Amino acid sequence: MLPRIIRIRRYAWSIGPPGPPQLRFCRSIRCGGRSLQRRSRVVSAKILTPSLVQAPRQRQYPLFLQPDQGIRLDTVMTVLRATYQGTVLAAKAQRPIGYERTAESHIIVLDDRMPKELKGVIWQAVSTPLGSPYMPLFNTIDDIPDGYTQGDNQYGPLSAYWSFRGLYSLAKSQGDTCLDEIVTLWKNYERSCLREHVYIKAMLTALYRSDPNGAIEFTKRYSTGIAYQTVGLANGKRNELMTKVATLEVEPL
Repeated sequence: MLPRIIRIRRYAWSIGPPGPPQLRFCRSIRCGGRSLQRRSRVVSAKILTPSLVQAPRQRQYPLFLQPDQGIRLDTVMTVLRATYQGTVLAAKAQRPIGYERTAESHIIVLDDRMPKELKGVIWQAVSTPLGSPYMPLFNTIDDIPDGYTQGDNQYGPLSAYWSFRGLYSLAKSQGDTCLDEIVTLWKNYERSCLREHVYIKAMLTALYRSDPNGAIEFTKRYSTGIAYQTVGLANGKRNELMTKVATLEVEPL
């Protein structure tokens, strides 16, 4: 890949035959090394390679980094929720990786250890992952709840997007304690999904040996069920919080 990038750079910029030490990847693909991209690299590197200390506004960063430890699925989720909190960029920089206005976030996993039809799982977060969990949906899913097909820029009670987005926004409006409660709710839910997924994959592998169609049908029902369960939890928590807000005692004027 590196020789090819060098050829692209040589062709695009016509500034002589650069060698690998002089290669600037952002410039090669004409992204100009924008500050947003540089900040994102610092934040993600701090999670994946904390042993390497890098300044937040270097002109150039390494093209490749070796993670200090193996990257797990929950590690990727942490990166996709990363903010500038705990860095020198806190309260100074805008638009971190984990962003409140994100419409959706997903992680696609292809597991070669699984049967062919069951290799693909998308861990899907609806609305910002700061206020919603990554839920596992097998690629076999063919019955998507209606709420996930609805929604636009205006709030609607039937939209799954607004179920998650509305809960996050409502909790945030009530202060840090309330928001932390929602974050903890989804963190525990997500951890449960991750733990269960290990056993579900083992069960599916065994079931597939004797009944391939049965294993595939199970993943369809499981994925649809998870989608219903997750949005149902969001709606229930939103209704609970809205009731609490609406019934707060109002001081007389």
